[in-house]
Amino acid sequence: KAVTLAQAGLETGYGRSKLSKSKNYFGINYISRSKFIKDVANLITGKIWSRGDKCYKSVFRSNNACITYHRALLKGRYYQEGMTTGELTNSLQRNGYAADKKYSKKLNYIIKKFNL
Repeated sequence: KAVTLAQAGLETGYGRSKLSKSKNYFGINYISRSKFIKDVANLITGKIWSRGDKCYKSVFRSNNACITYHRALLKGRYYQEGMTTGELTNSLQRNGYAADKKYSKKLNYIIKKFNL
């Protein structure tokens, strides 16, 4: 839960970015076919928006859809049973969740700062 909360804060600028308005609290890129969750069509509206750097972000149908997709994505690719918080943040960075080379460090800072 700590990592999820830290990701939501970091990815949305603590709720101030366009991501939060599109119900994409975790900066999830658009994935038309995902092997991590079976029914993407029920979660994503099909609309996407782009920043200047050609990064396409998903627009989710609901808050719950975003959270459900994020949970499945983490379990399918980044998380293994028994991982510590630090191991998970390292896994996110190591396995390409974000292009930021300091992603893990930023998440760990947020977790510590807000005592998550």
